[in-house]
Amino acid sequence: MFKKFFKSKVNLVLTIVVGVIAVFLMLFLSPLGHKIAKNIIQSKVDKYLPNSKIVYLDYGINNFSLNIKYQKSILKIYGQMIPLNAMFETQIDNLSELLKDYRGSIGLNGKVYKEGRFLVFDGVASFAQSYLNFKAYLDKKLEKFNGSGSDFVISDIFYMTYINFPFIKGKTDIEVNKTSSSFLITFNSHGFINKTIYTPFSAVTKVVMKSIKDLSYEVNLKTNLGHFFLKGKKVYNKWAYDFKTSDLDLKKLKPILLYPFATKIELLGSYESVDDIYKFKNRYLEGYKDGSIKISFKMPGNKFFEYLGIKEVFEGIVSGTISIDKSGHFDAISNNSKFMPNFYTRKIKSLIGLDITKQQIGKIFLKGNFNKNRLTFDMLSSDKNITFSVKNGVLNYNGKFNFILYIREGNSVYKLKISNYSVKVLEKKDVKEVDEKVLVF
Repeated sequence: MFKKFFKSKVNLVLTIVVGVIAVFLMLFLSPLGHKIAKNIIQSKVDKYLPNSKIVYLDYGINNFSLNIKYQKSILKIYGQMIPLNAMFETQIDNLSELLKDYRGSIGLNGKVYKEGRFLVFDGVASFAQSYLNFKAYLDKKLEKFNGSGSDFVISDIFYMTYINFPFIKGKTDIEVNKTSSSFLITFNSHGFINKTIYTPFSAVTKVVMKSIKDLSYEVNLKTNLGHFFLKGKKVYNKWAYDFKTSDLDLKKLKPILLYPFATKIELLGSYESVDDIYKFKNRYLEGYKDGSIKISFKMPGNKFFEYLGIKEVFEGIVSGTISIDKSGHFDAISNNSKFMPNFYTRKIKSLIGLDITKQQIGKIFLKGNFNKNRLTFDMLSSDKNITFSVKNGVLNYNGKFNFILYIREGNSVYKLKISNYSVKVLEKKDVKEVDEKVLVF
């Protein structure tokens, strides 16, 4: 009796449960149920994507297909409902409609599922002619993000982020990690820079980004011109950074500097886009570049001639200024000067009997102009006992040079022609016959 009674009760309960489930399924699959489900899902979607709209929803007992419209883009999600295990895909043709500080297009696809309190998108983003594998964790907002990819086109990245560096071409690997308040993005890049000078480069760039309008960065840049390290910030559209260079090869900068300065140097400097001025300095010089380049310097004579790529002509402390635009101009003065022994001083001694290396000549004044092919200069050194003077001397960058040197000693003036491995006495006059036009300054 008891068994029959218990069995009948169990059957009754099962019948009720099945009936409830059947009613629920009928309601769930009915137009009314569809409307209720759509409203519930829309409330969940609004949590992650405000101002969006479900434009298509279809589902069965435990599967669904969903289209969400946001601006002009459609996000498609389809798969298993409980537990959530679905696929997603979307194509955004105009990023600026979603994010006003970006532009271009991006495609997204992958799988979406729940992991604890997080809604996880695990997929691939296609942009800049490559693919970024990523995993994004959402809980009302984006909480965590990890991604990496290779061979993105640098010019496309610049276009998407409104960075106007059309002279930089190449490819970059990207690694992205989101912390609590910002993104850490690492770019490992290679390519070439073609702005006045063509140079291949490799670079590692680390960016900490709170937003596209607020980011800081460090760049470790290697080129055949030298090694550069930059550290700076971008706030809104204003760029500013400090930089350090090592092994900067000035000879390779000839298209900019005009003169083939023949040394490698280190520089410290800064740049601000507000005034578009580069400032730089080292132990011996400092200057700035805006539309033109202005440099002031002070250095020993041996260092001065090292910069020029010429065997040291005289010793002393040389200071002056250089300006470079379409052509270059310089003014310099050497204090406590003394000519150094060489082929030309020995030749002068053999021709006129004067050893100019034994003379303490005090100050030497230099001035002149230069372009991409040659340098012209004037020189004047004056002491109460001896004077040296040059007007319109010429130094060609192919190594050829020539100038007229006047030497005034006591009552005598010598006019000498000096060129490559040649010294000739053109004239000797008594000082009473020479007017002051001999001096060039």
